[in-house]
Amino acid sequence: MPTYYYNEDATTTVDGLSEAGGYDGSTTATLPNGSSAASRLSSVVNALQSGDILYVKKTSGEITWHASVSTASHSTDGPTRATDVGPVDVIGYGTTPGDGVRPNVNMGSKVWKFRRAAGMIQSINFTGSYTNAGMIEINDGALITQCRIESSAGPALLISDEGKADRCELINTESLANPSGSGECAVIMYASDNNHITNCYVESRNGAHGIFVRRRSGAGEIKGCIINVNLDVDGAGNSNGHGIEYESLAYGRGSAMNNIIHNASAGIQANRSGSDDRGPQTLCHNIFSSCSKAIDGDSFYNQPANTSESRIGNPMRSYSNFFYANTSNSFLNNETDPTFFTSDPFVNVTTKDFTIKQPNDFGFATSFLQAGASGDTITRNSLFGIQVPGEIARSF
Repeated sequence: MPTYYYNEDATTTVDGLSEAGGYDGSTTATLPNGSSAASRLSSVVNALQSGDILYVKKTSGEITWHASVSTASHSTDGPTRATDVGPVDVIGYGTTPGDGVRPNVNMGSKVWKFRRAAGMIQSINFTGSYTNAGMIEINDGALITQCRIESSAGPALLISDEGKADRCELINTESLANPSGSGECAVIMYASDNNHITNCYVESRNGAHGIFVRRRSGAGEIKGCIINVNLDVDGAGNSNGHGIEYESLAYGRGSAMNNIIHNASAGIQANRSGSDDRGPQTLCHNIFSSCSKAIDGDSFYNQPANTSESRIGNPMRSYSNFFYANTSNSFLNNETDPTFFTSDPFVNVTTKDFTIKQPNDFGFATSFLQAGASGDTITRNSLFGIQVPGEIARSF
């Protein structure tokens, strides 16, 4: 498959075919689709064809996504889905492709909608101030992994249409005077039965939610994540953010399991709204820590599935969850096997170290402990296999 390079320290003729001749962000060159244009990163990404790989080299400076293209017109990364559904991989590196070193890309106020079936974005740091629903959008079965996305003006990531995020840091640092809207969160999951966010660190500040699950996303999976919300960075004392907020859903499928949810107004917010049903089918093996209310869900979830159109699906099952220092250790009426910690289970939440202290002292079976993926350096080993590679963990 064709391989291209982006390197703002290119030393030879810019053609994108080698590291030394990588696209450099300014020189006019022939792009992967045969067009001739200034070789800015966004332009190169836009020109990739099915099966292409673009390696983005970390250099001393910060890479600018594109200073002159508007958010509206610069939204996708190539031909439309109707004509091109093949994968494209965009991978950051330091010295050797695949080394996991992440270049820094400043998105400004722009958005990147990554619409490539089975495509992948890997090992890149993104910062920016896009104000709408997700500075980076992952959909059409694409994957973002081992990246850090920090937005100062809205959600860092939107996942839809079977998109996947794994082993990423997803942070919203927006200053919110009166947080309440659906866009005020670190991550939005939307419009798919098969979205997945796994093994990620999610952080929201100043009252924003951690993960906001929009309508029709009821079968999405949220698993193995650390969700740390309501960090009062701006000093306003906002604390309205929920760990996971479920909007109106009509299905009652999906799962939230093996997560740590800390410092939320509600760890899980899933109340029924009118005739609309909210919440996942399975809620288990989560640790709720220092939340005002651990699980905010009404009695609807304890009823058998209704065959009417608005209540298709299964009743919510909530079991084997863990609770520490919550103002209200609330849980569903059908909660089974809850466990209450009497001492802080984490090493140091102030420094964002959510490592479990001596798990065996809490009386858990060793089957809860899961080995990390091959090659990962695990610096946060929770009871439930929350796996964060050292490359990402050290920058929390």
